[in-house]
Amino acid sequence: MMVAFMSRTGADSDFSVSSTPTESVNSSAEHVNFVKEWTLTAPNTHDSNNDDDDDSDDDSSDDGDNKIDSIKLQLPGRVFVSYVNGLPSGVLGYVNVSGDSQTVVDAVKVRSNNDDEELEVKHDTNSSSASSGHLLTEIFLTTRSIVNDVKIESTAEVIIEDGVLVSSNTNKELQIKASDSSVVYVSSSAMSLQDLKLELSNRATLQLTTDSISIREDGQFQAHDKSRITVLTSSLKAGKLDLDTDNSGTICISAEEVTASSYDGEEASKISLPNASTKYTSTGTLSCDEVSVPSREPSCISSSACTSSTTSTSSTSTSAPSTSTATSSSSGVKTSEQTSAAVASFSIHIASMTLLAGLLAVIVCM
Repeated sequence: MMVAFMSRTGADSDFSVSSTPTESVNSSAEHVNFVKEWTLTAPNTHDSNNDDDDDSDDDSSDDGDNKIDSIKLQLPGRVFVSYVNGLPSGVLGYVNVSGDSQTVVDAVKVRSNNDDEELEVKHDTNSSSASSGHLLTEIFLTTRSIVNDVKIESTAEVIIEDGVLVSSNTNKELQIKASDSSVVYVSSSAMSLQDLKLELSNRATLQLTTDSISIREDGQFQAHDKSRITVLTSSLKAGKLDLDTDNSGTICISAEEVTASSYDGEEASKISLPNASTKYTSTGTLSCDEVSVPSREPSCISSSACTSSTTSTSSTSTSAPSTSTATSSSSGVKTSEQTSAAVASFSIHIASMTLLAGLLAVIVCM
């Protein structure tokens, strides 16, 4: 008799997390020797999948528990967060991890927060062997534009693709916090929100690429310590715009049109609006250069072992001269269709695992 092993967590939370054992794979991709996957499942499945209506001004669709609207990341390597359509009924998403050693992959922990619809992904580095190697974490969510809170406390490169974050709801607040030495790339279609809060500390960097930003109430951008915020957009409009830098933190906004009923900028020399006709009190001289988004492949998890090529994109200075990207607003935005190529191999693996689980279930029942 064969029995399939599957661990499960979050039985009392808004969604459950189940995983399969780590598998050894023969892949042509570099640093992909072991893989593991987690399935994020809704407690009840009525109308929970392929719902593109959560990102609207009507909050009535947000009353159910069948969603993941908050993500907390505490892991190294490279992380992609993507929206995908057509997942099986009742499945809210998947977390797929690949790396060059089983120890590195097994160190990744995925859980649901019992207090809210938060997905937590962390890397447990209790053993020294889990502190070196290469790691890629891919998070696939089936509900479009639902995530409104992201916390990143790590050294990872985090790529949040278009279709993940809430973007068109003037009754919603979007908050992104990043610390440590994380390098965050956010792509989104035009944003129309109630509030937008970006808060960075330590050496974290954030690049937000979107067509335009309209904030009904408060836009709060905070760059503490040695962190850096770069916003690539054609226009930024806000009821109140609060730009706060301290120590060596910097903020650069590429928009040609920046308007706010109320503006407050702390440390004007570290706030740059290079293309804006109205610069308010800002006197910064950065040019808001665009940094290329890293490729979807495992990245080194230890800074001491990483090659210079691994860190080259994250260390690019925003003050380097560039006229071709300073006003770019949408070149970094990726649609769900563009993500499909990267998801294809993952979907095949999921299908094979689903078939295997079904066969095992039949065997167990015999």
